[in-house]
Amino acid sequence: MSSTYLILFSIVGWGIGSLFYKVANDNAHPIMVSSIVTLVYIIITPIPFFFMKFERSINGTGLLFTILGALCMCIGSMGYFYALRRGNAGSITVLTSLYPAVTLILSSVFMKESFSLKQGFGIGLALIAFVLLGSK
Repeated sequence: MSSTYLILFSIVGWGIGSLFYKVANDNAHPIMVSSIVTLVYIIITPIPFFFMKFERSINGTGLLFTILGALCMCIGSMGYFYALRRGNAGSITVLTSLYPAVTLILSSVFMKESFSLKQGFGIGLALIAFVLLGSK
């Protein structure tokens, strides 16, 4: 399966999921919603692990950065769920979806990854979108 289909799969899944999260946050506390989401991940995510052919080991560095990444994602999710409770699902989802710009900048600074003029232009447009959508 090509990456294009996988990206579309992610976009549709996250888009529909965000709608469900908004309804859930209107009817339950954000920490409860986040806890249930985490429980579903714990139950569902290991299933393909047993059917895929790949090395099933991790070293100390991999484990450390996996845990750090998960902690940061947890903080981001909590902010997202609380924000959904207070505002418009469409705007909040678009605004919080700007996180790849942060990844691009940080990977450039700390991992010396280069990014193109086109990517820089995209970040600029994303920041303009952030200002336009974030203002009242």
